Amino acid sequence: PYTGWLIGVGVLLLSLAVAGVVQRLVRRRDGAERAAEESERLLEVQRDIAGTLQHALLPRRLPASPGYELAVRYLPGAEGVEVGGDWYDVVELDDDRLFFSVGDVSGRGLRAAALMGTLRNAIDAYALEGHPPDVVPARLEPFGDVRHGHFATLVCGVLATATGDDALPNPG
Repeated sequence: PYTGWLIGVGVLLLSLAVAGVVQRLVRRRDGAERAAEESERLLEVQRDIAGTLQHALLPRRLPASPGYELAVRYLPGAEGVEVGGDWYDVVELDDDRLFFSVGDVSGRGLRAAALMGTLRNAIDAYALEGHPPDVVPARLEPFGDVRHGHFATLVCGVLATATGDDALPNPG
């Protein structure tokens, strides 16, 4: 006579234990969903900050040059939360010459962006000091950051706005 009662009590206790486990799992799932939503929100904030930083490191405007309309279109190399190291710049040397540079620091993140800013500013300074484009890359070597895995590519030149030619003396 007690066997039926024992089985019934056992089933009831087992049911209560299963219900407790299910309730705990539902709470954990709800917490995980809230954490995932918060992570997605923070990721979006980081993307916005990275985009803002990337564009802040680039020139706000290009110099006006008679007879030329300068325009750029910047598209980052990768979508994501990390800022990159690519840049462009145009510096007015005088009324007839523009120094331009386009480059990229390898890698992503704040180190790449910081190195990019350093290189871009150094290039502008060397250009304004009168150094020709074929000399500028060698002058940038002390700024290298190879120990952190970064290197840079660079194209630079001078445009004579009066003629549209390069503004360097002909070596031969």
